[in-house]
Amino acid sequence: MLSVKNLTKKYGKQIAVNGINIQFNNGIYGLLGPNGAGKTTLLSMIMGALRPDQGEIFFEGVSLAKSRDTFNAKVGYLPQGPVFYKEFTGPEFLEYICVLKDIPKTDHKQQIERVMEEVNLIDVGEKRIGAYSGGMRQRLGIAQALLGNPQVLVFDEPTAGLDPIERIRFRNTLSRFSSDKTIIIATHIVTDIESIAQAVVVIKDGIVLTQDSPESLMRSINGMVWSLNVPIDAIDHYISNFRISNIQLNDQHYALRIIHKEAPDSDAVLATPRLEEVYIYLTKGTIHDDTTL
Repeated sequence: MLSVKNLTKKYGKQIAVNGINIQFNNGIYGLLGPNGAGKTTLLSMIMGALRPDQGEIFFEGVSLAKSRDTFNAKVGYLPQGPVFYKEFTGPEFLEYICVLKDIPKTDHKQQIERVMEEVNLIDVGEKRIGAYSGGMRQRLGIAQALLGNPQVLVFDEPTAGLDPIERIRFRNTLSRFSSDKTIIIATHIVTDIESIAQAVVVIKDGIVLTQDSPESLMRSINGMVWSLNVPIDAIDHYISNFRISNIQLNDQHYALRIIHKEAPDSDAVLATPRLEEVYIYLTKGTIHDDTTL
């Protein structure tokens, strides 16, 4: 369906994307990595906003250098930090996007109502976008990407500003569409993709660290996640010496989840790995690094 081959992009001496190869078929792909990992640069090259220094992107076996218009007609895109015309209402903005996407005029009303319903904005149809909350604008951005029933959907940090219920609605919407579409979600929030992605691609420093199903990734660190209760006055020792995925105060102790190849303490008990812990392990992060929050 969509593939990137040896894709590389440099900004001066800094390599933002370094020889990436990924094959995207139908289903949901989580593009997971810390801020600055190269996710947005990769998506910008796929969408044509940036030109790669090396490598090619193919859609249905044809290089996008030759078929960019064909691809653009079949893709829906939500960039990071989308910009809107604040004087428009939501439906007016979506009408404008329908025109840009060459959607037949007779289909505009039905499509706009459908996507407004999908993102739970029907009740604010007459409100100007300038009066929308940040979460409502993000939902409108998701709606415009869905217009035209695109074959490929590309989302860059799509759940920024969404409350927990809207995050669930978004995940459920994409799950319903995923059987016959290629859906790429770039995020540093593991919970956005852990329950819906068929494949997770972990990126750091412009390089693909691994690509596999969530289940396989979690199995890959079996025997390396530990549960341990420690006294409150001992917490600094564990923070300084181990990668900790979770700290929870429990009476007069801290309940810790620790990622380590060996038991961090004689009282430690093996725990079932979570995708978040795979991410921390692969990126060598901790819960105290901004890039893993």
